[in-house]
Amino acid sequence: VVTVLVHPTVTFSVVPNVLTICSEDSAIFNMSSPIAGTTYTWTASGLNSTSGSGSSIRQKLINGGTAPQSVVYTITASANGCLSQTTEVTVTVNPKPVATATPLSSVQCTGATTSIALGSNISGTTFTWTSAPVTDISGNADGSGSSISQTLTNSGTTPATVTYIITPTAPAGVGSCPGDPISASVVVNPTPQVSITN
Repeated sequence: VVTVLVHPTVTFSVVPNVLTICSEDSAIFNMSSPIAGTTYTWTASGLNSTSGSGSSIRQKLINGGTAPQSVVYTITASANGCLSQTTEVTVTVNPKPVATATPLSSVQCTGATTSIALGSNISGTTFTWTSAPVTDISGNADGSGSSISQTLTNSGTTPATVTYIITPTAPAGVGSCPGDPISASVVVNPTPQVSITN
């Protein structure tokens, strides 16, 4: 009598099977199989992705360019000495804009208007900014646009610094990812005080 043990075909699922993320976020895929003890290995191509093994893929992916890039993981499952067919999953990694502000720092007299030009490495990037209240300063406010033009008044007797925190957002065509905030500062000098003594 010859007994042959026939193992079932190794099948597995991956959730999700397609993913879109922003640069510097993590791609996360979870594998599962109806066969107990199934293990998984994968190969990876694209950007800084790496091959590995385990029941899930968790990798921080970095796209330092200006256009979306793809990463492909090819996954194989193994159970009872048998291998599955490979399954591919794809991650689209959208770029993050890098903002610039010109000038990053400046000094002006009270009543003057700021002129801070905003730019990015990705065409079509939009910008928003916040500016916290400063003692003796009026005229600074949160806003949006491609430049910061605000008339700042210093009612005090000493210079005061206004800081703008600027956040870029990429256009929808490349994924609408927000970039890292940058700051620009403006020192506002007060009106000189003149004293007359006899």
